[in-house]
Amino acid sequence: MRIEHIVDSDTKARLGVSVKDKGNVHPKTNKPKKRKQERLSERDWLEIMGTNRDTYTRKNGAIRRK
Repeated sequence: MRIEHIVDSDTKARLGVSVKDKGNVHPKTNKPKKRKQERLSERDWLEIMGTNRDTYTRKNGAIRRK
């Protein structure tokens, strides 16, 4: 037995439950729209990962580019 069978119509009216909501157990939510995925080239991926960046090391207290 469901709770809607037990609760009287006056209580349902105070709660804002209507007859048309009876079949709709889970109301639809607005889902965010999917964006088109950007196709990145291999060079772009390497740029993002930072493989072409300079690396620096310390040598005798000075910072040098490797």
